[in-house]
Amino acid sequence: MSGNASVETGGSVTAQVPAQLSLVLGAPATFVPFTAGIARDYLAETTATVTSIGADAALRVADTGAVAPGHLVNGSYVLQQALQASANGGGYSPVSGIPATLLTSTGPASAAQVTIGLRQPIAVSDPLRTGNYAKTLTFSLSTTAP
Repeated sequence: MSGNASVETGGSVTAQVPAQLSLVLGAPATFVPFTAGIARDYLAETTATVTSIGADAALRVADTGAVAPGHLVNGSYVLQQALQASANGGGYSPVSGIPATLLTSTGPASAAQVTIGLRQPIAVSDPLRTGNYAKTLTFSLSTTAP
């Protein structure tokens, strides 16, 4: 036998992607100081990094605290109007004890950057107390089709 000989056969290559659902929040959102007697919508932002390999995902926010859900508090003082939240420039939703959906997706996302906007309306007659108003919010990322 002279020359070259060769044999061909098929081989397979596989890879697996394990289930992954990840939500990482950026720095805390901070409003500029509130001014009494002036009607204004105060705005603040933070970021989130979202990873979901599911067929769908929903980013939600809620105030699960026992004191004045959805309202910033300063000791025993509570702002009259509810805090509002949005994602990626979408419409604002009031924050409450019931999770509000800020963003939905219909496909996978890998380290997607999301801008979370917060808005605090203050009316002319809203009483303000010296000090810091704050609230811890709960952000969640869920999927129904992993």
